[in-house]
Amino acid sequence: MANQELALWRPSTTLSIEQEAQRSIVTLKWSTSPQEALKATKQLIGAWPHANPPDPAGYAASLAAALAAYPLGLVQECCDPRTGLAKTREFPPTVQSINEWCDRRLAYHRGAIKHGEIKAAEAADEAKFTDDHRKSMLGRLQDLMHGLFRQSQQEAA
Repeated sequence: MANQELALWRPSTTLSIEQEAQRSIVTLKWSTSPQEALKATKQLIGAWPHANPPDPAGYAASLAAALAAYPLGLVQECCDPRTGLAKTREFPPTVQSINEWCDRRLAYHRGAIKHGEIKAAEAADEAKFTDDHRKSMLGRLQDLMHGLFRQSQQEAA
């Protein structure tokens, strides 16, 4: 027992498809104001303390204009050093890199929403059938499969 390592219990951080879709809906819900974009830009640029652009105000304005085109939740993700651009980039971002990151993440969130809607529709369709109906359909399917199996056995003989 002395050689065994004890692992601390940690709660699951995996979201269900429906929870991920709801999170994406909230992320894409609100637009970004110019003031919010500028605040997010300051946070983003702060992740690279060595950044020394020749025109800091112009650089910040360009990045803020790019961020303002995206939903607020997405901008917050992009500028969060734990999840956004700063997590994967060693150098200060360009407008192009912001647009690429945000476009990829936007596509992810839209896909999550669509997948959640499909899952919800499937669940609604599944709920339409009673247990008796399911048993009946399963029996019919089994009869069909057995019949096909018998037919293939006869043809092979």
